[in-house]
Amino acid sequence: MRNRVLTWSGLMTSVVVVAAGCSDSPAPTAPRERATQRASLGLDAEFLRMAKETPGFGGMYYDNSGRLHIFMKKSQRGATTPSALAGKLRARGLSLSLANNAAVEDGDYDFAELAEWHDRLSPAVLAMPGVAYTDISERQNRIRIGITRQASPASVDAEIAAEGIPRQAVLVDFVEPVRQVVTLRERVRPVAGGLQILFPLSPTVGGICTLGFNARRPTAPTNFFLTASHCSLVQGALDSTFYFQPSRSVPETWIGVEAVDPPFGSAGGLCPVGRRCRFSDALMARYAEGVNVAFGALYRTTFTLTRIGSIEIDSTNPRFQVVGDVPFPFLGEVISKVGRTTGWTTGEVLLTCVNTNVSGSNVTLLCQDFVGAGVGAGDSGSPVFQQLGTSNNAVLYGILWGSSSLLFPDGSSIQAFIFSAMENIRLEVGPIRTF
Repeated sequence: MRNRVLTWSGLMTSVVVVAAGCSDSPAPTAPRERATQRASLGLDAEFLRMAKETPGFGGMYYDNSGRLHIFMKKSQRGATTPSALAGKLRARGLSLSLANNAAVEDGDYDFAELAEWHDRLSPAVLAMPGVAYTDISERQNRIRIGITRQASPASVDAEIAAEGIPRQAVLVDFVEPVRQVVTLRERVRPVAGGLQILFPLSPTVGGICTLGFNARRPTAPTNFFLTASHCSLVQGALDSTFYFQPSRSVPETWIGVEAVDPPFGSAGGLCPVGRRCRFSDALMARYAEGVNVAFGALYRTTFTLTRIGSIEIDSTNPRFQVVGDVPFPFLGEVISKVGRTTGWTTGEVLLTCVNTNVSGSNVTLLCQDFVGAGVGAGDSGSPVFQQLGTSNNAVLYGILWGSSSLLFPDGSSIQAFIFSAMENIRLEVGPIRTF
């Protein structure tokens, strides 16, 4: 095929590392004090103030059509008007639309009652196994408790009774457990492809890239990982760069040190005069002792798009299993990358085996491949792979290192990421196993 010479944009990003100060933790507060502090924040606090100013006010909400609904306790329906309530909120800097068209509904409780019961009930209920949350529901004019299948409804009912709260004032619903969202940019173990990594550029500045994939030598159990060669202190030189996941600001995050970063050279006599050449922008780092590593795995996020995909790790399918790798792509194949900045993106192979000049330098990378999919600063080092059907199995294609925009005769353009294929990587770093 005909080789092309194009320019690229590197995809490492830098951050300033700031040391966090230490301070003594405040003394714990009693349950009732905690509840009072909670009620002084957010929408609940606003509604509680309104209920004290306007006895009988039971909360408000917008329905799906955008119409405002206001609860007023039956015995005090005439205590105020929707416009008066809206005016009080606007006076505190809060916008409120459609107040003149509001629907006033009969409420069984005013918000002060619900808040007082909730603040008594919440600490004890949240301490029970399997309870997900407690809330004051503006739509139902009730307290709402969300419990998982591991909770005891009888224990919740007993606590409601012990607090002397009317049972009909509390809704108990089964819900899914509430889990923290974990992204590619957080501290994640075991370590696998797609996660954010950082390497120090100076005592206060670090470069951010993406971990490509884990590897081993064919006859040894030592764990390595691959990332982009320019994600190091000196590209194309063995400089013992240290790597952290996700950063140095989180304890116990040092994961390894650069072990193989082949030098630039003539690249088989194909290097243009005055240029420094390689066949890949890839290096190999040795994992530190004791780091929990998932060999043959890439982190899977919740969805893929062409331009910007998800960086949230899929809690039900958190990792792809690498079941093979291929030496190079074919034109028109659909392949993906997962990186710490633009997440999981997928597109078509647009150009193959392109001789590529690195913008702003005298570096030329020979026989690189272009994919029409989204990419951003910090995605350098991302694993390039193909998902097999809709399964969790994947086949590796290489390491992402750059981006470009391809222009078409009609004036349109498409963003592309650039990667070094597995054949090129093995040629330079030596034999490796990836699965």
